[in-house]
Amino acid sequence: MALTPRASLLRCYRCGNPEVVGICHDCRRPVCQQHSYTVSRRLGQWLFRRFAGLGLEGTPCGPDPLTCTHCRRKLWTAGAWLILIGSSLTLLALSGLGLGMILTRLFKLSTFLTTQRSWLLGVTGLGLILLMAGFLLRGRRPFLPILWRPGAGRVAEKLSGEITFDAQARLHTTVTASTGRLTLPGHLAASERQRVKAYRSRFRISATDDLTFRGGFALLKGRFSGDLSGPATNAERHGHVLRLEGQVQAQPFLNDTNTREATRWDVVADYTIPSVTELPVRLLPHLVETFNERTLALELQWDDLEGLSEVQVDNLRLEAPTTWGAISHASDGALTHVTEGADAGAVRTLNWHAPPLYSQQRKLRRRFFEVQLQRGVDPVGVLRGQVTMSWKGAISRLEGVSLFFPLGRPDARGGLKVQSTVEANFALSLAGLRYQDVRHVPDAAHHPRDLDKHDLKQLNEVPADQELVTALTDALLHAGYEVQRVVEAIPQADSRRGVLTRLWDVTGSSHDGVCAVDFHLVVSGESGKTAPKTQIRLMARGLHTHEAGERAVERTWKRLYTLLMETLNAREPRALVITGASPDTSSLRDLDDQSGMEEMMAMVLSHFTDDRLLTGGNDDQQRLLAAPDTINDEPPPE
Repeated sequence: MALTPRASLLRCYRCGNPEVVGICHDCRRPVCQQHSYTVSRRLGQWLFRRFAGLGLEGTPCGPDPLTCTHCRRKLWTAGAWLILIGSSLTLLALSGLGLGMILTRLFKLSTFLTTQRSWLLGVTGLGLILLMAGFLLRGRRPFLPILWRPGAGRVAEKLSGEITFDAQARLHTTVTASTGRLTLPGHLAASERQRVKAYRSRFRISATDDLTFRGGFALLKGRFSGDLSGPATNAERHGHVLRLEGQVQAQPFLNDTNTREATRWDVVADYTIPSVTELPVRLLPHLVETFNERTLALELQWDDLEGLSEVQVDNLRLEAPTTWGAISHASDGALTHVTEGADAGAVRTLNWHAPPLYSQQRKLRRRFFEVQLQRGVDPVGVLRGQVTMSWKGAISRLEGVSLFFPLGRPDARGGLKVQSTVEANFALSLAGLRYQDVRHVPDAAHHPRDLDKHDLKQLNEVPADQELVTALTDALLHAGYEVQRVVEAIPQADSRRGVLTRLWDVTGSSHDGVCAVDFHLVVSGESGKTAPKTQIRLMARGLHTHEAGERAVERTWKRLYTLLMETLNAREPRALVITGASPDTSSLRDLDDQSGMEEMMAMVLSHFTDDRLLTGGNDDQQRLLAAPDTINDEPPPE
């Protein structure tokens, strides 16, 4: 069993509850409602030396700090206990002295409270001593809270790498850097300068001494896998919590040296993404023959990244050697930016800036770019350039950021925009490429392997109707094939023979690895006075650059043929077998020579045998047979 490392989710550090309601201001860790505690304002000011008197009253932050149940016990230091005991003794002794004086004056009574005044005075003195000792030992002074006003934040993650395609047609991707930056912009108001003055005055701190202030916390939501061990500005990571801190001396606005009403204070945290080992973007070159010319096609592929959406191609820069001649055509208006040089090593640069991505291209996760050169493509050349793509979301699985005030309460202000970018330099060798070719199956005239393949079969006693076509298309869909179109021709009636001829045209596609194969199924038949009969013709077509792609087209045809025959055999009526007679097992045989059927079949099949299929002679049949990407004038996949 192999374990895949995953980043942890944000949870309460005490019980693991994902419903985090605050940050403990002391240990600075996330807590849930059950394990959080808000220190009383009066009790905290008297026993724990808290944040009253710093102008936090009336603000969303408030003067009452939020702490966890564990740190709540830590607040009861020796100084706090001395303050509690000393104040209690002093209060009881002074109450006894006051009550004794009242009894003596009103009722002329001599009680214990009047005769033991020295003891009560001694207890009062002891209480005051304990109270003073408690004030000295009640703990360090609290941190300086600063309430900054955050704006809309931004997370920008970037993967940098290289894509190489060598002379042996092997594709490699390498990640050279995977970094991210979290930016939380904000500003400080003039009231924060007054808070710094009140803090120095209360705790008797000189104006020349530097202070560390805390601006709050930022919680990283999701399975964040980034590493903030590198340099960070104004932020320190503790698990999923970023502590937003700064120095007063580094902010002249917080001192008396600055008199402006507000100033910017941005929180910036840089991190790396160590879990990325390969680029999610690939670029493959193709040499395509169109209109008797050689065309260079670049196939851009990308992965479906979990948690990311709205993929865009920001820019594609291609550098072609000037020795290849002028560029006669480029798709998507790439000729708008062309630069040339005069020396032998000069290149001609083409830029595709923000080309559109259609829904079918997003579904298949690939897009083609075409370039036609005046002198043709040098098969030993190397294409260089750069591709940049962007997604909405974070590669590090960061889903958002929640802000909290310095004393631990949630801060609903601000927002976050997350975007990831992949930037890759590529070097594509054309030495290992072959021109694309079209493979038709069956094609016994050019391929001896197709001698045993029969594209035309006849089935007797089975009518060609809607139920048969529905059964065939359902079988294709259940087997995972994509049925693109089902068209029925107008029925043809022969009054002399009393026969009605019907014909259906079914087109679809499938994938064998990265090879896209289109298939065409023709179902025709006769019904009427004669016994019904049905003819089936199956053909497959695909583009390939090597033998493996050619074999993929053949495999697809065989699988389709087997599936269709199984479906048809299940619908063929079985004859009653009588003892001494052998059943007829030749229900599938070659098509009879019938002139009416031949004319109709020839009309449909002419689109497959006509050479105009590769030159755009019939637009409707081109769309019917082309792979999804060819609708946008792009070559089909390999």
